[in-house]
Amino acid sequence: MIEDPYELLKEAVAAAEPGYKNSKQMHEDFRSLFFSTPTGKRVFNQIMEICGFFRTAVVKGDPYATHVREGEKNIAAAVWATCLHEAKELPTRTTSRREHNG
Repeated sequence: MIEDPYELLKEAVAAAEPGYKNSKQMHEDFRSLFFSTPTGKRVFNQIMEICGFFRTAVVKGDPYATHVREGEKNIAAAVWATCLHEAKELPTRTTSRREHNG
């Protein structure tokens, strides 16, 4: 059993350097983590299952449960989109239209 689960969370937060979010490295990390091994693929599938990605979000007669399920599916969709997305390298300096069009 993990002694202090918040310590794991603190370490994970510290590992993400400034500028990591939506970076090329982040997208490569997601793909590598989930799709480079059978274990990663199983974990990815389980995350999709936990978030209800493969089931309908509608709960007849209960709009609140529907909203909760939609939120869960949005998390799964964000993870999936991050795996699929190709980050573009940002330019190091701004160019004017005149420079860009030659």
